[in-house]
Amino acid sequence: MAPVGQYLRFATVFDEAANGRVLALTATLRASRPVGVRDIYPGYGSIYVEWEDALLANDDAKAWIDAALNAPSTEAADPREHDVPVRYGGPDTDAVAAETGLGPGRIAEVHAGAVYRVCARGTAGQPMLGGTDRQLHVERRSVPRFDVPPLSVAIAGAQATIYPPVVLPGGWNLIGTSLVNVYDPHLADPFLFGLGDRVRFHPAMGDPPSMPAIRELLPTEPRLPALRVEQAGAFDLVVDGGRLNQAHGGLAQSGPLDAPSARLANALCDNSAAAPLIECMLTGPLLVALRTLVVGAAGDGMTLEVDGEPVGQATTTVAAGQQLRLRPTGRGVRAYLAVAGGIEAERFLGSASIDLRALVGRPLRAGDVLGLAAEATPSRRLEAGIRASSSPVVLRLHRGPQWSAAAERALVSAPFTVVTGDRMGVRLEGPEVPGGELLSESPPPGSVQITSGGAPILLLADRPRSAGDDKPAVIHPADLGLAGQLRTGESVRFVVVGDHPVPWFRDLD
Repeated sequence: MAPVGQYLRFATVFDEAANGRVLALTATLRASRPVGVRDIYPGYGSIYVEWEDALLANDDAKAWIDAALNAPSTEAADPREHDVPVRYGGPDTDAVAAETGLGPGRIAEVHAGAVYRVCARGTAGQPMLGGTDRQLHVERRSVPRFDVPPLSVAIAGAQATIYPPVVLPGGWNLIGTSLVNVYDPHLADPFLFGLGDRVRFHPAMGDPPSMPAIRELLPTEPRLPALRVEQAGAFDLVVDGGRLNQAHGGLAQSGPLDAPSARLANALCDNSAAAPLIECMLTGPLLVALRTLVVGAAGDGMTLEVDGEPVGQATTTVAAGQQLRLRPTGRGVRAYLAVAGGIEAERFLGSASIDLRALVGRPLRAGDVLGLAAEATPSRRLEAGIRASSSPVVLRLHRGPQWSAAAERALVSAPFTVVTGDRMGVRLEGPEVPGGELLSESPPPGSVQITSGGAPILLLADRPRSAGDDKPAVIHPADLGLAGQLRTGESVRFVVVGDHPVPWFRDLD
């Protein structure tokens, strides 16, 4: 079982007519989506379609796409009109003025004089707009920021955007602040802007709105209290199989970074593979059982102890009052703790997984009480061995959307070292890998994305939905779990094992 993806490409440069075709085909694909499709992401010039090959054979996926291409266009909803107040003046206004020869007042006037269209959506409903006046066509910043302020209004080339109500990295030029919010997870429709909507801006004074509160997914009073958090670990999250088919809203797929270990932990409890469970990083929590439970833990980074005794990766019964702790092993960084019946959690757009950048859910903290989704008794008891390790870690690669012989040679020429990592991705240093920029498109899971300095980033479960850097390779799906276990300072060696199962691009000009 593995994800397979393909880009249905209309254009390689920004073109509003091509984007119109992207949005029309997206509507048809979504209306006829078969079981097994994981995501449909409409970008500026292409649609990234992803499916699970065990549920939807590649030939059947092709037949579905063929049928959509030959079908009458699905009627799209009439575009809405938005008038957005902006407090002009941002950290890049002076730089834009120097490049364009326009003063700050004229920049605001020209920006507000255009009519924009929502061509795509980035993180948490971020509107990716086309229609910027040519007088304001400036390149992205050479050095991106790591902390773009919420609701920043920005421009780059022919495009414009409003950042969502969270701090994000970004390389666009910041020229103002929106005085309306673009996303709120507490609303029935969290997204202010729909695909194809029209947007105008006007200068205004005042303060931006307060940021939405985090949408909690764990009940404050669970129906079947099961575990109390006595001491939180470094970063403990409740995740399930992931938030699928929400890419068009800019939400992360999320789910476990080491999916095989999460599935194993659930299997030890006789749960479904996607039942909600706890993902722990580096150091696990101290938990107290509030009733008799059956639990199972798996993952390289930690091992489960009950009242101080290691129990390994096995179906384990614990009594009320017993303590559970996940202890670091020195191998990997993550482990998973499942409870028979699964953990009770609300679904937001189909998933109980947290999405920190979309203000959905939060890490566990001391005092939290986790409940059972259902009372369950496993029909069998299982025990599993520990996954074999190697040094350096060997990750198999498929050739990626922007493959080149030069990039492949660089990737396999010598080991890389892990500099840092989180749920979005793992940054490496080592041989310089050739890459470049392209019209933003949705990166597949496990993409090896090349920064402007030639360093690879391995994109994982919380990867951005739209990115404009080359991806010469993708991690083999069977090795994605290993990538989610990489530790800072660890060595990684790549081996290219062939092409992606289907052609990456289907050009539709």
